Amino acid sequence: YSYQPSQPDLQQNIVFFPSYPLIVRGAGRLLGGTPTSYVLAGTLVSFAAFLGALAYLFGFARDHLDDEQAATAQWLLAAYPFALFYGAIYVESLFLLGIMGCFFHFTRRQYWRAAAWGILVGLTKANGFELSLPLAVLAVSSSLPRWLAGGTSAPPRHHLFKASIAVAAPCIGVSICSAFIWSLTGRPFAWLE
Repeated sequence: YSYQPSQPDLQQNIVFFPSYPLIVRGAGRLLGGTPTSYVLAGTLVSFAAFLGALAYLFGFARDHLDDEQAATAQWLLAAYPFALFYGAIYVESLFLLGIMGCFFHFTRRQYWRAAAWGILVGLTKANGFELSLPLAVLAVSSSLPRWLAGGTSAPPRHHLFKASIAVAAPCIGVSICSAFIWSLTGRPFAWLE
């Protein structure tokens, strides 16, 4: 990433969130550091991330459906016309992997793992912070029916604390990227421009 403050009207590459380019850079260097190796690395990272996302999707779906329906969910995702971008040198496969990993671990109450995936989502795309909303709904959904029915039972505080960290993780990821861009440009939301 570079920023040229002397040319503010020039299109800068700071609008791209860092996780995918950093992973591709590391893989490209391992493959030789040539321009061809970076293209190969981008393709391999995208395919590996998509395969990981499919594995998480199967595990997540199997928790709620039977094995055949979970496999069908995988096939439907892979056959979706826009799934073409999961094999291209784009962030979409890594973003999907982060989302599926986050949901999988969150629903199993593995909040620290969900938080790690949530931070990755926030560092992958600008709209990664939006993942916090469905996670918040999941966090309160276990106690919400009892509360609405007039019950007073609430989830344990340690459960809510860990869940709230996982809920905030995607926003933390976007904030980390914004803080870095702020240090370069003096504007934390320069990635919007």
